[in-house]
Amino acid sequence: MINIVVVNRKEDQRAVNSVLLPEDDIRISAFGQDEYDALKLVGLKKPDAVLISIDGERAGADLVPLLKRRSPHTAVIIYTARSREEAVWEAVSAGVSGYLVKPDDHDRLPDMIRIACFGGCYISPNILGQTRAYIMDQMHCRRCPKVPAGGGGAPSIPSGISNTELRIMGRIGRAQSNKEIAEQMRLTQGTVRNYISSAMKKTGLQNRTQIVIYALKNGLTRIG
Repeated sequence: MINIVVVNRKEDQRAVNSVLLPEDDIRISAFGQDEYDALKLVGLKKPDAVLISIDGERAGADLVPLLKRRSPHTAVIIYTARSREEAVWEAVSAGVSGYLVKPDDHDRLPDMIRIACFGGCYISPNILGQTRAYIMDQMHCRRCPKVPAGGGGAPSIPSGISNTELRIMGRIGRAQSNKEIAEQMRLTQGTVRNYISSAMKKTGLQNRTQIVIYALKNGLTRIG
């Protein structure tokens, strides 16, 4: 069971409930309404994840490190109306495990929570296309030792990786969600997640953003 704390405006709580309550493996342990509630509840509950849905110019950059000090193992997920490049990067560099934009990504909340709680990092496909170049540039400079920048070249593709895994990584590089990949490749979303996990182990990549960079550097976005 995944236990989460949700921090958002009181009038938005019903919408979050509507998409999370039907999920058998996700339980909302507490609701909060502001930064103070977020810090208090994360320190008290030590949840698997906290969903932050309060909009502020630096909500991610300023709040995430404080939450991590209270509960280092809690995955922090941002669900916001802001998709400005700098805001996305500030949240990623602060250590978030997910970044979704409302209301477009409402139905993706359960899958993103699962990905975050199992060590992944999920950036909304709706904004990844817009911010990918900016994030890639920043990660090449500061955050992505597994995917060298400049003259270091891209990591070689492991011989043991399957064609299906390469195709899925290529689709991630094209900013497709797991649901979209599953529908187009006629797989279940669980199978897609298993392929992604296997591909990450074989390549040494650590999150979805690194898969995007890897796919671009190795030309995987051009395969079906």
